[in-house]
Amino acid sequence: MFEIKKCKTKAAYKAQPLKNVNLDLNKLKEKYETSFDSKIVIIIKLKGYEITIHKFGEIIFKNCIDKKFMEKTAQEIYYESLLR
Repeated sequence: MFEIKKCKTKAAYKAQPLKNVNLDLNKLKEKYETSFDSKIVIIIKLKGYEITIHKFGEIIFKNCIDKKFMEKTAQEIYYESLLR
């Protein structure tokens, strides 16, 4: 459903869906506290990590090296947003 890899700058990791998606950011704003939101991107803080979520499905984990956390969080975000 998605893959996690280092960003081009190597300063963060990103989760990216394997197919085109359109995330419902409003659903995510109901579940997570946001520190920034716009029509195409929101930023949440979860367990001390800053997580940027793009409407087109890319999730960026800043200063995080815990792959299990990233996988679990990405799976929850995709599930919550794509559940109709």
